[in-house]
Amino acid sequence: MFRKTGRIAVLAASLGVVGAMFVAVTSASALKITPKFTNWPVTGALTIKKLGQEVKLPEGGTFNGTGEINIEPGSGITGTIEGNTFVPPFTATLNILFIPTPTGLSFSPENPAHGTIKSVAPSNCPNPVAGSAETCVNLNVPEKVTLGVTSIALLGVKIPTQCETIRPAEFNLSTDLTLLEIVSVGSHFTGETEIPLVKCRGLFGLTLDLTLDTLLSGPNNPYSLNINPPKM
Repeated sequence: MFRKTGRIAVLAASLGVVGAMFVAVTSASALKITPKFTNWPVTGALTIKKLGQEVKLPEGGTFNGTGEINIEPGSGITGTIEGNTFVPPFTATLNILFIPTPTGLSFSPENPAHGTIKSVAPSNCPNPVAGSAETCVNLNVPEKVTLGVTSIALLGVKIPTQCETIRPAEFNLSTDLTLLEIVSVGSHFTGETEIPLVKCRGLFGLTLDLTLDTLLSGPNNPYSLNINPPKM
């Protein structure tokens, strides 16, 4: 009962915020909103094109940050979002040389991320909440993420590795949604990224470089990323 009541309270508060925004857009006074994002769960997946495999991000990923949204009558909506993304190290089974291999992976974003918010045509938000079409915006949050391989299990033996991309992979996160979705529902991004070449250190570094480059590196790797409010 408490959780249900909490969700209703959050939704009511969010609707109230959006109502105030809508009024501000059509009134003579400007409005500034400063939302906070505390431990918003991050989920998603990256499909490695060369392997034809989807790698799902683990549980425990979070986004923490703040935003500033300015609504100016006659000028629309502008704003910024800044925050830190965290994804814990995890293990995924990859088909390395056609053999299912438990592989330790890491996704290390360059923090903080800096995003922008700006008005777009109401038609860009196909399913707006009633009365919120005028708050349709584009949310753009470019992320740069260094991808790492921390271990490979061969014949049941886990072998630590020190491998990571020579530069961060770029995730140009962009989506159109209403302000209500940003503050209460969350954001969903899709796109494609290039996995850069991999550099490994240690005794078998050169051999691993060549193997991982052959298996992982290349363009047009689809991804999806979700940043949603914590469950009440």
